[in-house]
Amino acid sequence: MRPTELIAEAHSSHSSAFARRLLVTQKLPPRNLYESIGILSLLHDSSFHFSYLSSFVRKPFFRELPGLPKCEGGVNSAHLFPFFAERVISSERPDRFRALSYLNLEESADPFEILARSGGSRINDHLELLPFPFPVGSGWHSVTFFVHGVRHLDVISRNALDRLYPDVSLELDREPSNPESELALRVSHNGTPLGYVPHPLLNFVFSAVATDNYASTVVRRNSADAGFHQRLLVKLDYRPNRGDVPFFGVDLEEF
Repeated sequence: MRPTELIAEAHSSHSSAFARRLLVTQKLPPRNLYESIGILSLLHDSSFHFSYLSSFVRKPFFRELPGLPKCEGGVNSAHLFPFFAERVISSERPDRFRALSYLNLEESADPFEILARSGGSRINDHLELLPFPFPVGSGWHSVTFFVHGVRHLDVISRNALDRLYPDVSLELDREPSNPESELALRVSHNGTPLGYVPHPLLNFVFSAVATDNYASTVVRRNSADAGFHQRLLVKLDYRPNRGDVPFFGVDLEEF
């Protein structure tokens, strides 16, 4: 069966059927920041669903991703769409164990989990997948991600990063003067900058962080061999403010 034969236009609502979801993000003009363009869902029946966001479809620079047509209601597949499947660490890679260790994952991790943690990035395509925050009880939510912007750190910050270890507490600081985004959240340790929260996650967490309703810790600090993008894995737990909904301010309307 050809991969395209696995894809079918979705004609019914799947909003209550998803088990796990990933934000599909891409660097977009004019600011060249990662923005959410779609949602990849793993459904309870182990099938997959993909839909573009309406806000992205309306952009003048909208382009379909390979093998993922623009269909109202999205598309379904019995198997992970080839465009995403080819971004999963192959079981045949000789360095698979080490690559998974950088992600703080076991050999038994499933493809969706690997995509959620690795981001599925490939050289020069400016696309990254990010996990949705998930509820952890008592009104709190949690999300784990790699810190962005590590490549731009100075020597002092890189030395501070190299001294980190799991469970060390981190600070998230607002940076309204940031030229790329007035919502930027800088990740720091004892005042030393280490990078930034990925831009597409800001609307999920910004209001909680701005009022100190959060806790952030190191999950794993990798060696330079892992590359800049996978140097620092952190966990952010946060509680939306009273009156906020968990995904307040996020435009997640699917086309």
